[in-house]
Amino acid sequence: MGKTIIFMRHGKAADTEDAFNDFERPLVARGRQEAEQTAVLLKDNNLIPEMILCSPATRTAGTAQIAARVFDYPAEHIVYHAPLYMGRAHEYMDAINNLKASCILVVGHNPEMQALAFHFGKVGQAGFPTSSAVALQFEDEVISAQSKAVVAGEWLR
Repeated sequence: MGKTIIFMRHGKAADTEDAFNDFERPLVARGRQEAEQTAVLLKDNNLIPEMILCSPATRTAGTAQIAARVFDYPAEHIVYHAPLYMGRAHEYMDAINNLKASCILVVGHNPEMQALAFHFGKVGQAGFPTSSAVALQFEDEVISAQSKAVVAGEWLR
């Protein structure tokens, strides 16, 4: 049966010197607008997540909440997973594999979003700017580093 995984990088956030610490960096106006635009593009392409998985950092949480609103997804159902903040690609994959859904939106950070998009879809090699997304269709139900994927869409800003 397989799964569709949408990897989305958080929207543009305040600079480090404008925030108390990295974890609490909020989205700026541009970041909120671009996150909404990307979510609308996903929805327009019929890529509607059944679940949203997100790093708990302020900028990723804000991005996920904007996407949830676009998808009419209850914000209280967003799955926040602490290891995704400063996490490695294998932590993203472990979290994804623990969810039972056929389409999952993963809102996270670089360099992992870019690394996963490139590893599985060969997209984003030149960069994966804020609010970028790639949708990948996997044949496997449990995804590993060896899994094969087909790019269902890419939105690189």
